[in-house]
Amino acid sequence: MLVAFTAYQGLKAKTALESAAASLESMAADLGEGDVESARGRVDDVQDDAATALENTRGPGWWLGTLLPGVGDDVTAVRTVAQVTDAIAADTLPRVVSAADVLTPDALSPRNGRIHLTPIRAAEADVVAVDEELRRQSARVGAIDLAALVEPLAGPVGDLADQLEQASTLTHRASYAVRLLPPMLGADGPRTHLLLFQNNAEIRATGGIPGAVAVLRARDGKLDIVDQGSARDFGRYDTPPFRLTAEERQIYGEKLGLFGADINFTPDFPRTGRFASTMWNVQHGVEADGVLSIDPVALSYVLEGTGPVEVPGGPPLRARTAVDTLLRDVYLQVPDPAAQDAYFAAAAEAIFDAVASGQGDPTRMVHGLTRAVSEGRIHLWSGRGPEQALLEETALAGRIPREEGNDPTVGVFLNDGTASKLQYYFRHQVDVKPVSCNPEGRQTLEVTVSMSSTAPRDAAGLPPSVIGPRSDGESFFGVRPGDQRINVHLYAPIGGWIEDSAVDGEEVPLSEAEHLGHPVGSRSVTLAPGGSSTLTYRVRGALDQTGDPLLRVTPGVHGDGVGQVTGSACKVG
Repeated sequence: MLVAFTAYQGLKAKTALESAAASLESMAADLGEGDVESARGRVDDVQDDAATALENTRGPGWWLGTLLPGVGDDVTAVRTVAQVTDAIAADTLPRVVSAADVLTPDALSPRNGRIHLTPIRAAEADVVAVDEELRRQSARVGAIDLAALVEPLAGPVGDLADQLEQASTLTHRASYAVRLLPPMLGADGPRTHLLLFQNNAEIRATGGIPGAVAVLRARDGKLDIVDQGSARDFGRYDTPPFRLTAEERQIYGEKLGLFGADINFTPDFPRTGRFASTMWNVQHGVEADGVLSIDPVALSYVLEGTGPVEVPGGPPLRARTAVDTLLRDVYLQVPDPAAQDAYFAAAAEAIFDAVASGQGDPTRMVHGLTRAVSEGRIHLWSGRGPEQALLEETALAGRIPREEGNDPTVGVFLNDGTASKLQYYFRHQVDVKPVSCNPEGRQTLEVTVSMSSTAPRDAAGLPPSVIGPRSDGESFFGVRPGDQRINVHLYAPIGGWIEDSAVDGEEVPLSEAEHLGHPVGSRSVTLAPGGSSTLTYRVRGALDQTGDPLLRVTPGVHGDGVGQVTGSACKVG
């Protein structure tokens, strides 16, 4: 009788947990769309389901079940999930919805050039507390071994774990937003920030050269452009105005610290941010509190929210055509470099004004910015230590991982080697496939970098601003006009190494070094118009890195460069 009743309770608990997971999924979608009222309406449903699940996982049958071999894991898992769901539903979810009122895309959208910071600051304590609790409870459910559960339970428990993880991701972003936005937007006093527009047509490790620069002044939530310039305004130096590490010099050379266009040869954006701030201060006597970078592809995502933007002295910018306009058409139609710079400055100011005025659909704009961050197209550095410490926990920081966890991390970063703008005609993709796992938990990874040039066959006849500087018709860099030279830097996991490498199937030695603990292999590849090349690497991970590989790649004009990343070779089934 007791067994039958406990089985009946188990079925009711399972059904309630499935319903709670579905409601949480809908809530997350509502909050992602900024529909707080709809999300609020689902809280009662989750609370009812959670109470039902908890009530039906109590009693002597459940206690005995935890002690029985073969079913103990299942019983413990269901009870844990029911307890977590009830705890979150009773207290955390209502606070999530209340905080979301303050952090909707509409609430964060500027009005008359200003974001209202007072409610954001007032919500900080609540948002941080909710995030910490949700992450703690999500970790409890995430620690359950789904493989040890019987199939009817594994599905609902896994679904709920997924929904809690997604909700935790949303609250985590909100937690960073409420702590960083007010001070960086001048709530505690004026701030000065540099805004770098990275030009992917001349690729750099973090995206592209800082082709246009704007100086922003932030005060009490209001942002104004107070000055504009280009990479040339960072100056040129005989010796770097800051100390380069021995590792940076070995891999990227002294140019990293001599020219403004080269400060992001390194893929470590915290260093790029500091370099930019220092150079601008040396040249203009303005010390930046922060440095923000964004590329034209990210701007096209923003334009999906703002709608078309008129640019004085040139064509309007639209989401669908902005990348072509900024990275191809300007160079082909405007031969004067000074006029090109003027159009880029006007375009930057026009988009900034559209965003600052609250033009368009805030939700679509936030979605565009979120997508751009996930593709590595937006980075942010703060010169204030506590703020930078927070940023370095996020994708915005663009930092090279200093420590490795259970997941082997691979990076592939690209730099143009000819001072050309030919990477508009460039495609690349990186695939990572774990192929073995030894008894020590060290995985072997196959990394494939596929690159091609879509430049026209008569690329040599393109303007000098596209094919790069020439002297008596010859390139300063020893490359035929129209060819692209790409410097490729492969970062292996910390604690691992690069075992071997090949170019188009032929083994070729690498220039090897180390950067922030990562073994780094570097080589240059030249692509003729219409040509392609495939680089392959065999990489060993560190001991006990049995998780799925993580990959970071320099984003390009036509994609983020991330191809297929296969799951861990250490996992069975």
